[in-house]
Amino acid sequence: MVSAKKKSVKKKVLVKKKVPAKPKRVTVSKDMMPPKQPPMPYIIFFSEYNAKLPKVSSMEAMAPRSRDCGVAWNNLPDAEKQTYHEKYNALREDYLKERAEWFKRVDPKVLRELNKRYHAKGKRRMHKPKDPAAPKRPLTSFMYFIQDYRNSNPVDGLPATKIGARAGETWRGMSDEAKQPYIDRSREAIAAARSSTEQQT
Repeated sequence: MVSAKKKSVKKKVLVKKKVPAKPKRVTVSKDMMPPKQPPMPYIIFFSEYNAKLPKVSSMEAMAPRSRDCGVAWNNLPDAEKQTYHEKYNALREDYLKERAEWFKRVDPKVLRELNKRYHAKGKRRMHKPKDPAAPKRPLTSFMYFIQDYRNSNPVDGLPATKIGARAGETWRGMSDEAKQPYIDRSREAIAAARSSTEQQT
């Protein structure tokens, strides 16, 4: 008898799909945090008012003190209130300088992480302050047209939205030949801005 040949059965090898690794959460230490905004004039007054009194350790004891402080603030002459506004303005000036320096050195990853946290809490995101010395973006051909439209049409007292709507209607009805001077002006402005940027870098 001829022995039956055993059929080799190929086992299916399950290939595990590679799961993309989750991006690591950026660790933000205290020294990476942006500077805190200065306290408002009344808070400065409250701190000084509270410092003159014995310390309290409960909210129940603090409540009447807060009311008394509010009354004292309301009864304060405007000239004395002004000193607290001046203190606030001085603190805010320092804060804005520190904030500008912080934006210069902050890691973009840290800024994104902080904005993600602020957004999750319903707070406004932080954006880098605009550099006043930075060149302005060149105007589009339509914006150049609006400038001429304002000068040649009675638009005094009209809101900007209505002026824009009227100018847009006129612009859409213009021929390509009539639009060309504005297109040329826009191209020249873009070229000048690009040349200025290249010289600065």
